[in-house]
Amino acid sequence: MYIPRPEHPNPQFERENWVNLNGEWEFELDRGVSGRDRKFYERTSLNSKIIVPFCPESKLSGVGITDYLYCVWYLKKVKIKDCDKRVILHFGAVDYESYIYVNHKEVYHNIGGYVGFEVDITDYVKKGEENIITVCAKDSHPNGKASGKQCENYYSIECCYTRTTGIWQTVWLEYVDESYIKGVKYYTSIEQKSVQIEVEAQGSALFTAVASYEGKRVGEVSAFLKDGISRVTLELSELHLWEVGNGRLYDLVLTYGNDKVKSYFGMREVGVKDGILYLFYASIRTPEDTKKKIQTVSVAYSTDGIHFEKYAGNPVIDRYPADGGPDFRDPAVCKIGDSFYCVMASGNPETKTGRLLLYRSDDLLSWNYVGIMSEWANCKYTECPSFMPADGLFLLTASVCPLDKLHYFSVMFGKFENDKFTVEYTSEVDKGPD
Repeated sequence: MYIPRPEHPNPQFERENWVNLNGEWEFELDRGVSGRDRKFYERTSLNSKIIVPFCPESKLSGVGITDYLYCVWYLKKVKIKDCDKRVILHFGAVDYESYIYVNHKEVYHNIGGYVGFEVDITDYVKKGEENIITVCAKDSHPNGKASGKQCENYYSIECCYTRTTGIWQTVWLEYVDESYIKGVKYYTSIEQKSVQIEVEAQGSALFTAVASYEGKRVGEVSAFLKDGISRVTLELSELHLWEVGNGRLYDLVLTYGNDKVKSYFGMREVGVKDGILYLFYASIRTPEDTKKKIQTVSVAYSTDGIHFEKYAGNPVIDRYPADGGPDFRDPAVCKIGDSFYCVMASGNPETKTGRLLLYRSDDLLSWNYVGIMSEWANCKYTECPSFMPADGLFLLTASVCPLDKLHYFSVMFGKFENDKFTVEYTSEVDKGPD
C-alpha cells in the first residue's frame, strides 16, 4: 500500500504507537456546499478517490482541479485495534473550516487552515472493527480570512499560488493510556544551564524526562504530576549552544506512567531590548505632493509580546535610497556587536535590478543607510532576506525573482567587516515558479 509522507509528522513529539492514515481516501466534490444538508456524513462511500495529504488542487492528489473548490468531502475506513488504549485522531492541517465525523457522528468542528488539531475518538469507535472517518472541508474564495498567498484569481499571479482546499498535511492515529502527555513546551536558560519543561498532562502519573547529547546522558528529572499543566526544570551537565548550520540538539525521552514520547530541544535564547519587543514591518505612505504610494519601514513595540503599539515616529525608514528601488520590503533586523542592522529587499523595474540594502542603527528607531549588500541584474526584485552570524561567518539569504528564469532562494556565506559583507560561498536552492 502506497503511503506518501510516511515519516512521523511531529518528530518533536513522537510515539511508537501510531498509525499513518495517509494514502488513498474516498473523495467527493460538493460544489453546492449542500453535503451537510444532504447528510453526506451518513454515507458509507463517496464517488471518487484522492491521495492524502495532497490537496485536490495538486496533481499528486490524483484530482488536480485548480478551479474554486468551496466544499469537499473525504471518507476512509479504518480498523481500530482491539486494545484498552484511548484513540486520538490527528490532522496536521485542513483548509479552512472542517467537520470531523466518526461512524456518522460529528466529533469535532475546526476553523483555521494552518494549525493542526486532535480529537479523542475513543467513545465513537468500535474497537477490533472497521470504522468510518468522514471529513467535510469548507473553503471560500475570495475571502477576508487568513489565506497567505493563495491567489484570489483563477490563475496564479507572481508569488500568489493556486488555492489549497481540504486536507493538506498528514493524518494519523495514536493509541495512548488513560494517563498520557498531551503536549510539551520548552523554555531554555543558558545562564542556568537548564531547560524548563511545561507539560500538559491527562490524568495523574510519574513524569520523567531524560536528556542526552550525542548518545551521552546529560540530565534527568522526575516529578509526580496531576491532570493539567505543570512545569519541571531539567538541569544539564553539559552546555552545547544552538547556532545556524549546527543545531547541536539534545535528545529527550519523556515518560508519563506507561506513556513514552521521543523529543528534542536546542539551547537557544531570544532576547528583547530594555524589556521591549520591537516588531518591524513594511508600511506605505502617500506624500501630499505626488499622491504616489511609497513603501517604507515602520515599527511597533510591546512589553508583553501580545499587545503592540505603533511607534509615534513612524516610518523609521521613510523611503528607499537613490540606489534602491520602489519595491522596498521585508525588513530583517539583527544585532551584531553593539549595533543593529536591517536588511531590506528591493527591486527597480527601470534598471531591472534586484538588491539587498543595509541599514544601521544604535537604538532601533533612527536608521542610517549603509549601502548595497548584494545585487542581481535582469531581476524584478528580491524578497524575504535574513542576515545572521553562522559558524564563524555570516549568513545572508533572500528569495531572488529574475525576469528570465525560475525564482530561487539564494544562500550566501561570507565575512562582515566594517559594515561590508564579502561573499565567500554562494548557492541557489529551491527553484520554482513562485
